[in-house]
Amino acid sequence: MTNSLKPKLAWAILIVAVLAIVVYFKFESRKVDFNSEVRPILNGNCTACHGGVKKAGGISFIFREEALGKGESGKICIKPGDPANSEFITRLTHHDKEFRMPLNKAPLTEKEIETLTQWIKEGAEWVDHWAYVPPAKQALPSISNEWIKNPIDHFIIAKIEADKIDLKPSVEADKNTLLRRLSLDLTGLPPTIAELDMFLKDSSNNAYEKVVDRLLSSPSYGERWAAVWLDLARYADSKGYEKDKERNIWRFRDYLIKAFNKDLPYDQFTTEVLAGDLLPNPSEDQIFATAFHRNTMNNDEGGTDDEEFRIAEVLDRVNTTFDVWQGITMSCVQCHSHPYDPIRHEEYYKFMDFFNQTRDNDNPDEAPVHFSSDDYSPQKADSIIKLISSMQHRKYAKEPFDVRTLRRKYHNWLNVLDCDESKGVLMDEKKLAVTSENAYVLFKNVDLNNVMQFEGFFNVPNGGSCLIEVRLNKVDGPLYGVIDGRPTFNEWNVRSFKPKIQVRGPQNVYVVFKKGKEGILMGYFSKFRAIPAKEDKRLSTLQQELEKYIEPEGTPVMAELPSDRRRTTKIFHRGSWQDQKEKVTA
Repeated sequence: MTNSLKPKLAWAILIVAVLAIVVYFKFESRKVDFNSEVRPILNGNCTACHGGVKKAGGISFIFREEALGKGESGKICIKPGDPANSEFITRLTHHDKEFRMPLNKAPLTEKEIETLTQWIKEGAEWVDHWAYVPPAKQALPSISNEWIKNPIDHFIIAKIEADKIDLKPSVEADKNTLLRRLSLDLTGLPPTIAELDMFLKDSSNNAYEKVVDRLLSSPSYGERWAAVWLDLARYADSKGYEKDKERNIWRFRDYLIKAFNKDLPYDQFTTEVLAGDLLPNPSEDQIFATAFHRNTMNNDEGGTDDEEFRIAEVLDRVNTTFDVWQGITMSCVQCHSHPYDPIRHEEYYKFMDFFNQTRDNDNPDEAPVHFSSDDYSPQKADSIIKLISSMQHRKYAKEPFDVRTLRRKYHNWLNVLDCDESKGVLMDEKKLAVTSENAYVLFKNVDLNNVMQFEGFFNVPNGGSCLIEVRLNKVDGPLYGVIDGRPTFNEWNVRSFKPKIQVRGPQNVYVVFKKGKEGILMGYFSKFRAIPAKEDKRLSTLQQELEKYIEPEGTPVMAELPSDRRRTTKIFHRGSWQDQKEKVTA
C-alpha cells in the first residue's frame, strides 16, 4: 500500500465509524411508539383472551395497571424496565408450546418480540388510543400544483406523489353540475330552472358563494339537515314494541329544523337537547329540545315490567349519547369493560346515573309531557264554547263528560262539578283510578233529550273487573243503563249501552262503580259521553276543534326527579338489571 492510500483509507474508516455511531444513537434515542407499534401487536394477538371481555389467567392488556399486575401464577406480567423478569416476555419466547403465547397459534415474529422487549425496557408506557388524542396541527406540504385550491389539497397531492399513484385531479365541474350538487347537498332539492338561469348568468367572482348563502338561508336547509339528526334521535311517530301506538313528538322535529335555520351554536344545541329542562327559566323550545331522549321506545304491552323497560330506555340514552356525541360504541360496556377502548364497566353506570334520575317511567301516557301554548289555550277554548252555546241545537251536540274537566275551570259548560275522591283518585288530571265500591262521578244538568247511546272509556287490567251503573239524580236513583267492565288487557276500550228508560230535560247523571262478577274492583276511567240520536255536523266539527284544547296530547319531554326521590344506581353484573351490585354515582 502506498503512502498516498493510507490517509484515504483512514478517512474512510473514520467516516464509516462516525456514521455507525450516529445511526446507533439515533436508533437508541427513538422510543418505541405504543399506538403504532405496540398496540397493534397486543390487539392482534393478545386481547382476544386477555381483554375486557375475557381475562384468561387473570391478565388483561387493556389497562396498564392490570398488565403490570400479577396473573394467577403469581408472577408479574410486565415489569417496567425489566423485560428479563417480565412473565409476558418469558411466555412469548418459551420453547414449550403449552406455555408459549399466543396459545395454539403461531409465535410472534422476532421483530415483534424485539419491539415489545424494547418497549418494556423503556418503561412500558401506555398512551391513549390515537382516537382520543387531539391531532397536532400539521405544516402544509410544499407542493407546486395548479390544481391546489385549499389547504387540504396540499395533503392530497403530497400523498399521491409520495405513493406514486397514477391519479390526476379531475377538471372542475360545469356550473350546471355544481349547482345541482350544491342544492341537493344543502336542501335535498334540485335547483329550479329560474335558479339555474340566475347562476349561469352571474359572472361575478363570488357567484358560487352567493348561491351557498342563499341555500343556507332557505327553510329547506333546516329540513334537509334536521333529517340527519332525526336518525340520530331514533325519531318515530310511534312508540315501538307490540302495539306500536302513535306518539305525539313532532315538536322535536320542528325544534331541530329551527335550530339549523337559525344556526344555533353546537354547544348550545347540545346543552338544550341533553338538559334543556335544567336551564334557568327554559324557553318552550328548550323544553321541547329534550324530547331527543324521549324518542326511546315505550312498551304498552300488558304484563310487562315497567321498571325493566324504564331501564331499557335509560340504557338507550347512555348508548345514544356516546354514539352521537363521542363516536364511541358504549353498548358493550353495559356487560363488561370495553375490549379495545379505555372505558371501564363501572364507568358506564356512573354515566348512566345522569339519566337514571328522570321522571319518565314507561307509562302508557308517556308522562311527563309538555303542553305548548298553542295546544292549551283557554281563550281559544272559551271562544268555541261561546259559539256552541249560542247555537239553538246545542242539545244535539256530541257532549263528552270528562273527569279531566274537574280541574279545568273554563270547561264548566260541560257541567262536570262533582266527584267522590274519597273512593277514587284523580291521576294525572285525566283519569280516575277506582279504589272502592260506590265511587262515582257526577255530571250535573245533563240534557238527556233524544239521547241514543251512552259510552264509557276505560281500562280494566287483566285480573280486575267492575260494573258501571249509570243512575239518575242520586247514587241509588233510577237505573239509566249498565256497562260491563270486563278485563281489557291494558287496552283503553269503549263500552256503551242504550238507555233503559227514556227521560227528558236536564238530569244529574251519576256514573257509579260496582264490583264485577269476580268480586274485584279495579279500573281506570277517563271519559263518559252521551250520544244524541242525531248530530249537527257543524256542532260536531266545533266539538272536535274544542277537544284539541280540552285534551291536548302534549309532547314527551325530560324532567328531573325531585331531590328527595332520586334513584340509586348500581353496577349491573354482566349487564343484567336483575343482578345489581355496587352503588355508583354520576
